[in-house]
Amino acid sequence: MTLSNREEIIFLQSKISYESIVEEQSNLISRFLPDGSLIFVNNAFCEYYGMKRENLIGRNWFSFLPEREEKITRRKVKALSPKKNTLTHEFSKKNNGEIQWMENSIKAIFDENGKLYEYQNIASNITSWKKSEQIQTVLLNVVNAINNFQNLDELFIMIRDFIGLIIDTKNFFVALYDEKKHSISLPFQIDEKDKFKSFPAGKTLTAYVIKTKKSLLATEEKINELKETGEIEIIGTISKIWLGVPLIIGQEIMGIVGIQSYSDEYAYTEKDLVVLEFISGQIAIAIAKKRDEDMIIKQRNRARFFNDLLAHDTNNFNHGITSFLGMVLATGELPEKIRQRIETCKHLSEEIAALITKVRLFAEIDEEEIELIPVDFKKTLLSSIKSLKIQHSNKKKINFSHDFVDDKYNVLANEFLEIVINNLLNNAIKHCHKDEVMIEVKHSIQKDKKYYRIEFRDDGTGIEDDDKINIFKRLERVGAEKNVYGFGLGLTLVKNIINRYDGKIWVEDRVDGDYTQGANFVLLLMIPNKKIKYGCVS
Repeated sequence: MTLSNREEIIFLQSKISYESIVEEQSNLISRFLPDGSLIFVNNAFCEYYGMKRENLIGRNWFSFLPEREEKITRRKVKALSPKKNTLTHEFSKKNNGEIQWMENSIKAIFDENGKLYEYQNIASNITSWKKSEQIQTVLLNVVNAINNFQNLDELFIMIRDFIGLIIDTKNFFVALYDEKKHSISLPFQIDEKDKFKSFPAGKTLTAYVIKTKKSLLATEEKINELKETGEIEIIGTISKIWLGVPLIIGQEIMGIVGIQSYSDEYAYTEKDLVVLEFISGQIAIAIAKKRDEDMIIKQRNRARFFNDLLAHDTNNFNHGITSFLGMVLATGELPEKIRQRIETCKHLSEEIAALITKVRLFAEIDEEEIELIPVDFKKTLLSSIKSLKIQHSNKKKINFSHDFVDDKYNVLANEFLEIVINNLLNNAIKHCHKDEVMIEVKHSIQKDKKYYRIEFRDDGTGIEDDDKINIFKRLERVGAEKNVYGFGLGLTLVKNIINRYDGKIWVEDRVDGDYTQGANFVLLLMIPNKKIKYGCVS
């Protein structure tokens, strides 16, 4: 055998091996001339398009692309050169009624003189990968929607639209189960055939899923089997295929989410069931969240109603008592002991009125958003001092002092700042049993220059160390003066307001280590930043 014959045999063997490998490939392999005429296709190409090889050879390769892709691909292929001779691109097309994604890897073949003589292409079916990518995107969009939704109807519409990108949601519903009434309600339903608002649970498909707490993918044949065995009863139009997934939170089953097709028995698969099971978990979370929010609003409105009712009626009764006691005192013909007792009763009645006002303010601050704005602390302080001096003019001599020298000392607050200052000053007055009360208000700027440190220093009875935290708790009375009204709700209200200002409050000894020398209430209030626009805080 000559060398030439050996080379021919080796070449022939290599060619047979190459063609065998190409034919066994699942990818669609083809070669075509510069004008697009096919000169080679492998078995996979023939099977995909359902044509014989002899009927494919000579046809234009570009004609197998969708119309829009054909124009784009022709332009890109034409631009290939010896230096840049490869092109990869994705496209979608319908094949046997199903949307499929393909990826073409085209290579232009040039001779040694740089003349183009053919193209080679390997087309890969990337539908599975694309579907996985779409599913991930859909699931992420669903999670984001549930984390940010305001309205359940709008959420259901968005979820249906998202799922519709990967699953047929032409007929989509959310059904909720009322265990006490054993009934089903449909807060959301889009359906070609049936329109239900609610119906008895009975032995419906929905009730079957709720009872078993398991997902169900049922064809028309399966539905009829369940009917024949008495497991279910048909309500409404029977579908070609029905898919229902339970909505479960912990051990509680809330209802189901379902889809169905009246025309295509192959519309859904086990993969669609898995996707819907994940989404059903998210929908259940959203429904539970909305239910809890509605319950809180209902309870809050109920509490507000009774609070307003109690405050209104109590105030009316209390106003009558105060007016009557005032009239008795105005007669001027009373023994001193009787007068003192009546004055004490009148004072207590006035305290009750103040307490009712605090309770209502407390509820308002707890529930509503507040808008923070720059407020002049010095101006508010001086206004409170003037008011308190008039109020206590016949009772005690009050010496106020402060170190606010400049015109303005703005802090980030709102109209409730006056309540804070009034409460702190009033407590200082009430808890000093001397005829003359000393109250000193001092300020400084923190090192970070973000907060004012403001101190309310008094020479009253002081507060023991164990009680310095408790005084800010609701209705907590402290120290030797537990029988004295004043501490409790007032300071709880103050702390609540300061917290809403993103500030802090605590109490120290006026003289370090000796609480009997008086108390020092310390506030940290934010200094407004001129570059920031402030708004509502919830």
